[in-house]
Amino acid sequence: MPAKGLRDVHALPIKCAEFHEALKWAWRRHQGPGGGRKPRLGLAVSGGVDSMALATLCKRLDLTISYDFFFKAFIVDHGAREGSKAEAQKMIKQWLIVAGLHSRILTLQWPASIKPNELPDLESQARVLRYQALGRACQENGIRSLLLGHHEDDQAETVLMRLANGHRGSGLQGMKRSAEIPECFGIYGIHRSGRYAIGEEEKLNLTTGKQRSRSLDIEEGGIKIHRPLLKFSKDRLIATCRYFKTSWEEDATNKDQTLTPRNAVRHLLDGQQLPAALQKSRLLEISAVTSKRNQQREARAERTLKSCEIVRFDTRSGRLVIRFPRRILSMKVIPKEYLARKVAEERLKAAEVLYQAIDMVTPLEHVRLRKLENAVNIIFPELESGDPNYEKTDPDSSIPSFTVAGVSFDHIHWPLFIAESDSIDDRRVKEKLDPTHVWVLNRQPYSNTLNEMPKFSIAGPSKSLTVSTASNHLRVKKPEWYLFDGRFWIQILNLTSHPIVLRPFAVEDRKLFANALSPTQRQRLRLVLNGSAPGKVRYTLPVLAEETTGEVLAFPTLGIQKPGAEAKVQWQARYKHVDIPSTITPTSE
Repeated sequence: MPAKGLRDVHALPIKCAEFHEALKWAWRRHQGPGGGRKPRLGLAVSGGVDSMALATLCKRLDLTISYDFFFKAFIVDHGAREGSKAEAQKMIKQWLIVAGLHSRILTLQWPASIKPNELPDLESQARVLRYQALGRACQENGIRSLLLGHHEDDQAETVLMRLANGHRGSGLQGMKRSAEIPECFGIYGIHRSGRYAIGEEEKLNLTTGKQRSRSLDIEEGGIKIHRPLLKFSKDRLIATCRYFKTSWEEDATNKDQTLTPRNAVRHLLDGQQLPAALQKSRLLEISAVTSKRNQQREARAERTLKSCEIVRFDTRSGRLVIRFPRRILSMKVIPKEYLARKVAEERLKAAEVLYQAIDMVTPLEHVRLRKLENAVNIIFPELESGDPNYEKTDPDSSIPSFTVAGVSFDHIHWPLFIAESDSIDDRRVKEKLDPTHVWVLNRQPYSNTLNEMPKFSIAGPSKSLTVSTASNHLRVKKPEWYLFDGRFWIQILNLTSHPIVLRPFAVEDRKLFANALSPTQRQRLRLVLNGSAPGKVRYTLPVLAEETTGEVLAFPTLGIQKPGAEAKVQWQARYKHVDIPSTITPTSE
């Protein structure tokens, strides 16, 4: 045990074989570039001992292991103080170039009216800009995996901070070894999208809407972050840098325990001023146990969701029709002393099942499990009562509709069909489902009072943009992708000299748009809307319209357009990335 306030001077440097195993634990080769033999990994380097140890180990790994890696170090210049860029350049010249690592400085772009060092929330605002800069740099360099230098001391600090902030249960897992890059929601090619476009000029297949009667493709890709040093202490990172004679910078602000909550927590942990239950070893144990429980619960929830009947999942409107189990809590006899714990475990599993279903429809980036407690009580009432033998008094009765996380839930009478050809295993699965009703999940209608309606204005092409009219396969520089309502990725090419808007379909649009269609097109519009977006759901769908007149030109997700629209606008649309069970196939008409 190191003396109070001191590092462990007897810590051993990290061996290349150890780091190789840790890298495989946090990152897998298949998370690298598709089809290539040379994994491309980005490194976030700040100059501190953690990121410099990471850079050192990556370079040593490249020299000693028969993996043909390509590493690129990204040094973030926060621009918060005078001389920060010069320090970053010095770091590159003094070590990174000598070590043979490709490097690039990323200078954060603050608004001209803001002085970063005067911001009261500099840490949080800098975090947003930092991750967005790192994400864009990875995308430009064909990198899908970004390595971070977080270590086990950081993990202990994170868990202690979450405890102090009132987190319990799953929130005490701390940092995950792998995750989607944060703070990049809505940036195409970085946040869960752009699998086939990253690091290259896109060959677009823009459509005039004629072939889009089928379901939309579901997006994949994006940048992931990985933390291969989470199992190593800061003392070992220091020992590693000393062993390989790697220099690093100490941020003097980290020593000011009054500057940030993390600094205060770090001071308490380093000085061992906390009771044994809150010491580093215990906090890491809490993190490990919570992580294991979370993984087990998520796996059980995924198995439950796979056993549900997905009657319909229409990616053109984000409409999900699903038959849940008739109950989550088993009717097996549970000893009284274990009942409360069992009910609590099953409530968490039920919330996870609902979370996975809601994620397929919600416009939100994150949905907290604790926000789903009321939904759990409504759909699985035996969990609210805590009685394994609970049964509805009238199983055929419908349940009032409700909304959660921007999703409306409607309970619809839809008897379960069991075919004579069903196998015994299929029958057993179906017998556990609700025999009389399904739940229909749609995007909750927009509220005008909340000013939540998404809207994007798309300018016409620049003079330098050349568009080939000989084919629908167009080569353009980088037409922008828009994440409409957190659900639909739509890339738009405006061929006119005036703005075109991407906005929700409105009541006043319906008659004007229908009148512009031929009788056959009008009939198709009616059938598609009734099937994919009945009632008010249709007013959550995106349309392309002329900004000056408000005239609707097309439904990009439905593949329906008015005559002549192809001369004004072209597009391609995809549904957001969703983690759906392999047994589910998106459906359409």
